[in-house]
Amino acid sequence: AFADLTIPGGGSFDLAGGTMDLGCTDVSVAGNLTLGAGALINVRNFTVLAGGSVNAGSGQISLAGNWANSGSFAAGTSSVKFVDAPACAAASTVSGNTSFYALSFISTIGKIYSFAVGSTQRISSLLTITGTAAAPIQLRSTSAGGSANIELTGQQLMSELAVNDLVATGVWLAPYLVNRSTTSSTVRWFGEPDYARIPTLNSAMLALLMLLLGIATVFASGARRPSNPRSRPSPSKDFHA
Repeated sequence: AFADLTIPGGGSFDLAGGTMDLGCTDVSVAGNLTLGAGALINVRNFTVLAGGSVNAGSGQISLAGNWANSGSFAAGTSSVKFVDAPACAAASTVSGNTSFYALSFISTIGKIYSFAVGSTQRISSLLTITGTAAAPIQLRSTSAGGSANIELTGQQLMSELAVNDLVATGVWLAPYLVNRSTTSSTVRWFGEPDYARIPTLNSAMLALLMLLLGIATVFASGARRPSNPRSRPSPSKDFHA
């Protein structure tokens, strides 16, 4: 295991495809970090400072604590995984705006994940959020009544979650599942997606519709009926000199 990985402004560090075990210490990037196909595991907090940049390539970052991004994160085809490690970090906060390729939150202990109010996390490939029936995973904004945004344009894998004050600005999230939170305030999460709903008519509107269809049928039949030719008097058979 390693101590903190700190990359100062103007500095750079390349994993070169290797794996670094942080042993529940922090990563702080003010310069440039390149993962390539490498991995950072057992990270506590991951911070990209203003002016810092991460080129994630096809690598992996596994952390138990906070994610804070004030710089640049090029996701590539990488994965960022939040995991249970209560001895390292009991809860996690996600702040700043980040575009991820694959992002996962997996907990068997009902871990709480808080998202900074006003922030937006974008996921282009796969978003995984799973808890257990006995201990649903908990996602919320950092302030009750405020909201944070989750924008998914790819696929999702969801189960046993409790969500508060989060807005889905991409595809509908956790469709047809039940929010395990008892004080839910969400937008475009759970239940039946609005695009799957077919409008229905009550009995009065249905009767009116049938009447209008009947009237339209009568008018259409009249318009198709040929008109009678004008009758003419029969020529007289009498002839007078």
